[in-house]
Amino acid sequence: ELEIGERKLGEEALREKMRLESAYQQIAQTTLSSLDMSTVLDRLGEHIVNAGIFRSLALSLPDYESNCVEVVRNIRRLNDGSLKFGVPDAGKECPLDSSNILAETVRTGETQVIVGWDERFDAQYHRYYDKQISYFIPVKQEEQVVAVLATGSTIEEKAETLRRIDALPYLLDQFAIAL
Repeated sequence: ELEIGERKLGEEALREKMRLESAYQQIAQTTLSSLDMSTVLDRLGEHIVNAGIFRSLALSLPDYESNCVEVVRNIRRLNDGSLKFGVPDAGKECPLDSSNILAETVRTGETQVIVGWDERFDAQYHRYYDKQISYFIPVKQEEQVVAVLATGSTIEEKAETLRRIDALPYLLDQFAIAL
Protein backbone atom coordinates (compact mmCIF):
# COMPACT_ATOMS: atom_id res chain seq x y z
CA GLU A 1 0.00 0.00 0.00
CA LEU A 2 2.81 2.42 0.85
CA GLU A 3 4.41 1.78 -2.54
CA ILE A 4 1.11 2.46 -4.34
CA GLY A 5 0.66 5.71 -2.40
CA GLU A 6 4.18 6.83 -3.23
CA ARG A 7 3.63 6.00 -6.89
CA LYS A 8 0.40 8.03 -6.95
CA LEU A 9 2.20 11.01 -5.38
CA GLY A 10 4.97 10.70 -7.94
CA GLU A 11 2.47 10.51 -10.79
CA GLU A 12 0.67 13.63 -9.54
CA ALA A 13 3.98 15.49 -9.22
CA LEU A 14 4.85 14.48 -12.79
CA ARG A 15 1.44 15.64 -14.07
CA GLU A 16 1.89 18.99 -12.33
CA LYS A 17 5.38 19.39 -13.76
CA MET A 18 4.00 18.68 -17.24
CA ARG A 19 1.22 21.26 -16.73
CA LEU A 20 3.79 23.86 -15.67
CA GLU A 21 6.04 23.11 -18.63
CA SER A 22 3.06 23.39 -20.94
CA ALA A 23 2.16 26.75 -19.39
CA TYR A 24 5.76 27.96 -19.84
CA GLN A 25 5.66 27.00 -23.50
CA GLN A 26 2.25 28.59 -24.08
CA ILE A 27 3.27 31.81 -22.35
CA ALA A 28 6.46 31.93 -24.41
CA GLN A 29 4.35 31.55 -27.55
CA THR A 30 2.05 34.32 -26.32
CA THR A 31 5.01 36.69 -26.15
CA LEU A 32 5.50 36.19 -29.87
CA SER A 33 1.89 35.96 -31.05
CA SER A 34 0.28 39.32 -30.32
CA LEU A 35 1.08 42.90 -29.52
CA ASP A 36 -2.48 43.57 -28.39
CA MET A 37 -2.40 43.99 -24.57
CA SER A 38 -5.95 42.75 -24.11
CA THR A 39 -5.19 39.53 -25.99
CA VAL A 40 -1.93 39.04 -24.11
CA LEU A 41 -3.64 39.48 -20.72
CA ASP A 42 -6.42 37.04 -21.58
CA ARG A 43 -4.00 34.42 -22.88
CA LEU A 44 -1.57 34.72 -19.97
CA GLY A 45 -4.34 34.37 -17.40
CA GLU A 46 -5.89 31.51 -19.34
CA HIS A 47 -2.58 29.59 -19.45
CA ILE A 48 -2.03 29.96 -15.71
CA VAL A 49 -5.56 28.84 -14.80
CA ASN A 50 -5.57 26.03 -17.38
CA ALA A 51 -2.26 24.76 -16.03
CA GLY A 52 -4.07 24.18 -12.74
CA ILE A 53 -1.79 26.52 -10.83
CA PHE A 54 -4.77 28.54 -9.55
CA ARG A 55 -8.56 28.16 -9.92
CA SER A 56 -9.01 31.90 -10.29
CA LEU A 57 -6.79 34.85 -10.94
CA ALA A 58 -7.01 38.63 -10.91
CA LEU A 59 -4.43 40.53 -12.96
CA SER A 60 -3.48 44.07 -11.97
CA LEU A 61 -1.17 46.46 -13.76
CA PRO A 62 0.64 49.41 -12.23
CA ASP A 63 0.85 52.65 -14.17
CA TYR A 64 3.84 54.50 -12.79
CA GLU A 65 3.15 57.65 -14.81
CA SER A 66 -0.36 57.95 -13.33
CA ASN A 67 0.84 56.65 -9.94
CA CYS A 68 -1.88 53.99 -9.73
CA VAL A 69 -2.58 50.28 -10.04
CA GLU A 70 -5.68 48.84 -11.67
CA VAL A 71 -7.28 45.39 -11.77
CA VAL A 72 -7.60 44.72 -15.48
CA ARG A 73 -8.71 41.06 -15.65
CA ASN A 74 -10.48 38.41 -13.61
CA ILE A 75 -10.32 34.82 -14.78
CA ARG A 76 -11.95 31.91 -13.00
CA ARG A 77 -12.84 28.33 -13.70
CA LEU A 78 -16.56 27.62 -13.56
CA ASN A 79 -18.09 24.39 -12.24
CA ASP A 80 -18.55 23.13 -15.81
CA GLY A 81 -14.80 23.49 -16.42
CA SER A 82 -15.05 26.52 -18.70
CA LEU A 83 -13.26 29.79 -18.01
CA LYS A 84 -14.99 33.08 -17.33
CA PHE A 85 -13.11 36.25 -18.24
CA GLY A 86 -14.04 39.61 -16.83
CA VAL A 87 -12.85 43.18 -16.69
CA PRO A 88 -13.83 44.26 -13.18
CA ASP A 89 -14.81 47.80 -12.32
CA ALA A 90 -13.46 49.25 -15.56
CA GLY A 91 -11.56 52.42 -14.84
CA LYS A 92 -11.29 51.81 -11.08
CA GLU A 93 -7.76 52.65 -10.06
CA CYS A 94 -5.93 52.66 -6.76
CA PRO A 95 -3.19 55.21 -6.00
CA LEU A 96 0.21 53.60 -5.51
CA ASP A 97 0.74 55.56 -2.31
CA SER A 98 -2.50 54.24 -0.75
CA SER A 99 -2.79 51.53 1.90
CA ASN A 100 -4.53 49.16 -0.58
CA ILE A 101 -2.93 45.71 -0.72
CA LEU A 102 -2.34 45.94 -4.48
CA ALA A 103 -0.51 49.24 -4.08
CA GLU A 104 1.54 47.79 -1.23
CA THR A 105 2.49 44.76 -3.33
CA VAL A 106 3.63 47.06 -6.15
CA ARG A 107 5.63 49.27 -3.76
CA THR A 108 7.34 46.44 -1.86
CA GLY A 109 7.69 43.89 -4.64
CA GLU A 110 6.96 41.21 -2.04
CA THR A 111 4.36 38.44 -2.14
CA GLN A 112 1.58 39.06 0.37
CA VAL A 113 -0.25 36.14 2.03
CA ILE A 114 -3.23 37.19 4.14
CA VAL A 115 -5.63 35.04 6.13
CA GLY A 116 -9.23 36.33 6.21
CA TRP A 117 -10.28 39.94 5.93
CA ASP A 118 -7.73 42.74 5.97
CA GLU A 119 -8.34 46.50 6.08
CA ARG A 120 -6.10 46.90 3.02
CA PHE A 121 -8.70 45.14 0.83
CA ASP A 122 -11.41 46.95 -1.11
CA ALA A 123 -14.46 46.95 1.17
CA GLN A 124 -16.77 45.90 -1.65
CA TYR A 125 -15.08 42.48 -1.74
CA HIS A 126 -15.49 41.76 1.99
CA ARG A 127 -17.69 38.71 1.38
CA TYR A 128 -14.96 36.94 -0.60
CA TYR A 129 -12.20 37.16 1.99
CA ASP A 130 -13.80 36.04 5.24
CA LYS A 131 -12.99 32.34 4.99
CA GLN A 132 -10.05 32.20 2.67
CA ILE A 133 -6.43 33.00 2.25
CA SER A 134 -5.50 35.68 -0.27
CA TYR A 135 -2.25 35.79 -2.20
CA PHE A 136 -0.87 38.84 -4.00
CA ILE A 137 2.12 37.92 -6.16
CA PRO A 138 4.28 40.58 -7.85
CA VAL A 139 5.52 39.99 -11.38
CA LYS A 140 8.82 41.80 -11.79
CA GLN A 141 10.99 42.76 -14.67
CA GLU A 142 14.35 43.22 -13.02
CA GLU A 143 13.33 45.01 -9.81
CA GLN A 144 10.25 46.84 -11.11
CA VAL A 145 6.80 45.33 -10.56
CA VAL A 146 4.99 45.13 -13.92
CA ALA A 147 1.91 43.23 -12.69
CA VAL A 148 0.31 41.70 -9.63
CA LEU A 149 -1.40 38.32 -9.70
CA ALA A 150 -4.04 37.79 -7.02
CA THR A 151 -5.71 34.53 -6.10
CA GLY A 152 -7.18 32.79 -3.10
CA SER A 153 -7.46 29.40 -1.46
CA THR A 154 -9.09 27.75 1.48
CA ILE A 155 -7.07 27.36 4.66
CA GLU A 156 -6.75 23.64 3.88
CA GLU A 157 -5.17 24.47 0.51
CA LYS A 158 -2.65 26.97 1.88
CA ALA A 159 0.44 24.71 1.92
CA GLU A 160 -0.25 23.46 -1.62
CA THR A 161 -0.88 26.98 -2.92
CA LEU A 162 2.34 28.26 -1.35
CA ARG A 163 4.24 25.37 -2.92
CA ARG A 164 2.79 26.31 -6.32
CA ILE A 165 3.72 29.96 -5.82
CA ASP A 166 7.29 28.90 -4.95
CA ALA A 167 7.42 27.02 -8.29
CA LEU A 168 6.41 30.12 -10.29
CA PRO A 169 9.61 32.20 -10.74
CA TYR A 170 10.39 31.07 -14.30
CA LEU A 171 6.74 31.35 -15.30
CA LEU A 172 6.60 34.86 -13.84
CA ASP A 173 9.72 35.80 -15.81
CA GLN A 174 7.97 34.67 -19.00
CA PHE A 175 4.86 36.58 -17.92
CA ALA A 176 6.91 39.77 -17.44
CA ILE A 177 8.47 39.38 -20.89
CA ALA A 178 5.01 38.93 -22.44
CA LEU A 179 3.80 42.14 -20.80
